Amino acid sequence: MLPLVLVACALATVLTMSHALLRASSSHPPFELGWVLRVGSALLLYAAVFFAYSIILKYFDLSVLYPTYTSLSILGVFLVGVLYFGEQFTMAKLAGMVAIILGVGLMAS
Repeated sequence: MLPLVLVACALATVLTMSHALLRASSSHPPFELGWVLRVGSALLLYAAVFFAYSIILKYFDLSVLYPTYTSLSILGVFLVGVLYFGEQFTMAKLAGMVAIILGVGLMAS
């Protein structure tokens, strides 16, 4: 189980970074250098995740790995949104995160 969690955390971290870069690109006009760099970097990270994911699937069940790494990515995006981009934190969002984590935990067991 630990290898699955470590792999899922690595995939989720890279995916979260790509989402953060896309969010950061929104503060730049399209096709200006800052926008191009952020969007280009996000696309490279997405490509890296899907390339790694295609290889990693040989070693883990799809039905467990995919929900685990995507839910961790959702949690990461939530944290980046609140802590870095100053998005609103609500108890409803927190309850949603807890529900996602519990649901994935049930699927993985």
